[in-house]
Amino acid sequence: MDQLGNDLKKVLQAGIGAVATGLEKAQDAIEDLSKKGEPIYEQAKQAVTDAVGKAKQAINDQAKPQVDEFVNNLQKFSSDELNKIRAALDSLTAKAGEQKDAPAEESDAQIENPEDGDKA
Repeated sequence: MDQLGNDLKKVLQAGIGAVATGLEKAQDAIEDLSKKGEPIYEQAKQAVTDAVGKAKQAINDQAKPQVDEFVNNLQKFSSDELNKIRAALDSLTAKAGEQKDAPAEESDAQIENPEDGDKA
């Protein structure tokens, strides 16, 4: 009977040892994979950063000619017309500050139709 108890104890200890060894091996494998993945993660992070920078630059490159053209067109207006434009811009700026949390489509509708309902 003592022999059966000793054998059962050894089997239990072997099982615990196997689990402990498995956990150690799994932890080592995770660390190795993490080390191998770190440079790839850094490369991907840098690629995303570069892509965002290029996208911002492309947007700025596209917007600048439009802004320059708009400013050139403003030079053709009379003083009274410029005052009306200034008042409209002030009104839009004030409304934009009030409606930070408003849905985008509502703001777009106001900009597209500034004459509707004295929104300008």
